[in-house]
Amino acid sequence: MNSVCSVILFGFLVTGLKAAPWSAWSGWERCSVTCGTGVRYSRRTCLTCRPGTCEGSSFRTTQCRCTRECPPVNGGWSSWQNSSACSVTCDGGVRTRNRTCDNPTPAYGGLQCQGESHMSEHFNENPCPVNGGWSNWQNSSACSVTCGGGVRTRNRTCTNPTPANGGLQCQGESYVIVSCPKN
Repeated sequence: MNSVCSVILFGFLVTGLKAAPWSAWSGWERCSVTCGTGVRYSRRTCLTCRPGTCEGSSFRTTQCRCTRECPPVNGGWSSWQNSSACSVTCDGGVRTRNRTCDNPTPAYGGLQCQGESHMSEHFNENPCPVNGGWSNWQNSSACSVTCGGGVRTRNRTCTNPTPANGGLQCQGESYVIVSCPKN
């Protein structure tokens, strides 16, 4: 069974039995550029009552070339991007920044950007803190008395390594006292 449908085509209401699926192609539109190579479009309209039932595309393109050549466009640098995180927190790290040659991009024989696209800068050059570490315990000292109860001491030093550049001191005691036996 044929259905009746209405379609507005180029400003006119067309009513009738199932019409041809597509209208005729429109004329070609203007070239998309005023110099160099561009694109032109032509369009057509689906004539069925149910949109999306026509097969194929509603537009077509063709390449167009203007007779006027485009003037050269020299490249320009973008702004520098934010710095990367520094590679270390002390003893001399490096951080980098980048930029691209796309403001504008060189075109039509224009020059590339001059200069570097990245830069590195030294950062966090202060020496790293060194936390202190204990040496081995030294041998015990002689007993403080030759008879009766006395004491002996054992020492260690915070020199393995020595704290430096704001590093922490060693934790704990630097000496211990032990009893000497009675004779």
